[in-house]
Amino acid sequence: MTDFEQGLIDAFTNVFPGTQMRGCFFHFGQCLWRKIQNLPEIRQKYMNDADFGLKIKQLMALAFVPVPHLVENFEKLMHQNGGSLGPNPDNEIDTIEFLITIKLLKLNKYREHPVHSVFYNLERNLRTYESFSKRVNNLQQRRGDALGEEVEGNLLAYVRANPRSSTRHVGRELGISHTTVYKILKKYKMHPYRPDLVQHLRQGDAPRRLAFVAWLMTSLDENPLILNSILWTDESKFTNNGVINNQNNRYWDDQNPHWTFETNNQTVWGTNVWCGLIGGKLLGPFFYDGTLNGRRYYNFLLNELPMMLDDIPLALRGNIIFQHDGAPAHNAHIVRDYLNAQFQNRWLGTYGPIEWPPRSPDLTPLDFFYGDT
Repeated sequence: MTDFEQGLIDAFTNVFPGTQMRGCFFHFGQCLWRKIQNLPEIRQKYMNDADFGLKIKQLMALAFVPVPHLVENFEKLMHQNGGSLGPNPDNEIDTIEFLITIKLLKLNKYREHPVHSVFYNLERNLRTYESFSKRVNNLQQRRGDALGEEVEGNLLAYVRANPRSSTRHVGRELGISHTTVYKILKKYKMHPYRPDLVQHLRQGDAPRRLAFVAWLMTSLDENPLILNSILWTDESKFTNNGVINNQNNRYWDDQNPHWTFETNNQTVWGTNVWCGLIGGKLLGPFFYDGTLNGRRYYNFLLNELPMMLDDIPLALRGNIIFQHDGAPAHNAHIVRDYLNAQFQNRWLGTYGPIEWPPRSPDLTPLDFFYGDT
């Protein structure tokens, strides 16, 4: 069974001689609907005239008529409608008649004659539901373009009041299909924006952030290459609190609302992995066994970090500015004393000579160079 692509049919018959080909009834109906969409006058009448729409659907029933009787029954259907299925019989009907005749000839050529129950079910569904399928019993719901300004207005008002609703939820609330909801939203240039995850800030964080920005701008004026001298470090946590699924979060609007989610990833437990980055060179990763604390972090700085710096040029190593964030282990007295002795006034931290802005994981290049940390 195939659609009505002539190339596909010819390929099968050539490669598999004697194969019994059957046309797909669904694709036949799809061809008819597409042709209606391409004829504006017929499309308009189909949308607004229920009787005319029913007669158009009756054309699909001709697919079950034997080929010898096809033209005769097609002419009968034409005669029942006054000799025309469209407002311009000299133009549009020739196109539709050609389409229907050709497609039905192909369809009947490759399919068996249906049993009586098929015609009985088709007639019953057409009379009861005005559709070949009893699952669709509302003609207006199947015609997204004929919903009217009132339904579109109600949909847009609902989305404005509930911008985080999915298209399926909106469809259920308004009694229309979710595909129709999607088409209307696209028609009015609405877009499902994803949220940006931002770090939760506390009172007093803003002044320290501004102070850090002022220091960095001044340093860049004095030395445009100072960022290459900073050893950026961070630990990646495999935590117990899960993640936000961006795929399932949407905010429908015609302009980006810059929707955000607050996270608090620095107050949860997990397994730690340390990485460093300096001058485009990656250091690590180094895996911690157990929960990171001040003593374990101090041992890492004392024993592991110097070996990682062996490949760094001596000229750069002597001017390294060490950076770490405000994790509790980084603020231990033993760690701060070591950094003061090793890097003197050249390290960034919560209590360092250069104060690192609190809750600022988004500022470290490792977030962009080495994935989500």
